[in-house]
Amino acid sequence: MESKTNDNSETKQEISVLSMKFIALVAVISIFVSSLSIFAYDKYYAKKIATFDLVQYLKDKKNQYVNGEIDDEQLQYKINNELQKIIDNIPDNYVVITRDVVLKNAEIINQ
Repeated sequence: MESKTNDNSETKQEISVLSMKFIALVAVISIFVSSLSIFAYDKYYAKKIATFDLVQYLKDKKNQYVNGEIDDEQLQYKINNELQKIIDNIPDNYVVITRDVVLKNAEIINQ
């Protein structure tokens, strides 16, 4: 009878240990999936505000033109096409506003 009791208590302990391991595994998987979901949401769906210093961009192009670094055609190309390329390369989840209306804490889009 004692051996049945010992076997029974050992079986309960083994089940208890397996249950704890299973719960720990489920918790680790849950934390991993939750973290991955938050990362994906932040990267692809959450709206973000970025700034572009359009005034400085135009001043730089004007200075290049005045200094003779670029001609009329290049100036027109840079203002029209390069600026369009910069805008097209911005991800869809970004809202872009000009730098002159932002005081601080906004991501700046590089030229």
